Amino acid sequence: MQYGRTEHCTQSFDELLQEWINIDDMNYFTFKGRKYCRYSCLFFTMITFFNSAYCNSADISQAIQLDAKRTRLAKHSQSQIDKMDDQQHRLAQQYRQMLKEIDNLGKYNDYLQNVVDSQQQETISLHQQIQDLEETQHEIVPLMLSMMYMLKQFVAADIPFLADERDARLKKLDSTMARADVAVSEKFRRILEAYQIENDYGYTIEAYRGVLEINGQTNPVDFFRLGRVAMFYQTLDGKKTGVWNQGATQWESLSDSYQRSIRQGLRMARKETAPDMLVLPIPTAESVQ
Repeated sequence: MQYGRTEHCTQSFDELLQEWINIDDMNYFTFKGRKYCRYSCLFFTMITFFNSAYCNSADISQAIQLDAKRTRLAKHSQSQIDKMDDQQHRLAQQYRQMLKEIDNLGKYNDYLQNVVDSQQQETISLHQQIQDLEETQHEIVPLMLSMMYMLKQFVAADIPFLADERDARLKKLDSTMARADVAVSEKFRRILEAYQIENDYGYTIEAYRGVLEINGQTNPVDFFRLGRVAMFYQTLDGKKTGVWNQGATQWESLSDSYQRSIRQGLRMARKETAPDMLVLPIPTAESVQ
């Protein structure tokens, strides 16, 4: 680069010499009417060459410095551009995330609004039910009292099985009906429960032990209840058996021929043997009347 530029400057100088200088011979030349030595011209040319080379070297150094400066500025600018691009990318990602969250929040708000609307409708319905319940209580309380009276009459007219247990249930119902801390709905539920228990007695058989007065003497016996159709007893030694006469409301003795059937029925009720046919004296509806 330096030699090329020096050669270019030398050619310019030769052209200048050709324009301004006339060479007379090999050792002298004329410049603007004056004669000079050729060696002096050579010396002048060398000085001009070195001066041009020095100037070109300074220009190159300055150019290199400017290029380095531009490189640094370009690198700094690129760094700023990269930072701005990263920041723009993050902002765009945050913006998309916020849009997604806004959409999800909108859907959730719609869901909550539906829930609130449903709760408001449920609240209105509950208030209406409370009002209806207050009106219903005035009608259901007399109904419960009537049901209690009929249940007591039914138990008193029934065959005398589990007398203590059933009487205790009726007394507990009377106590519940008189309590102010028990809701009307709970009172009604317990009355229905007592009715259900009494109803189930008609579809089951049962054996339990108790005491019975026979011929003026209290004896431990096994009772055998056959639904609500009949009720029998048998002494623990198996020598005496009897049946409840609902029409006469008293116990009657049975012949020894029923001892085995009563014993078998007691075992069946205790699930000690498989169900089987039994021969037992069953009172008819006419005889009960």
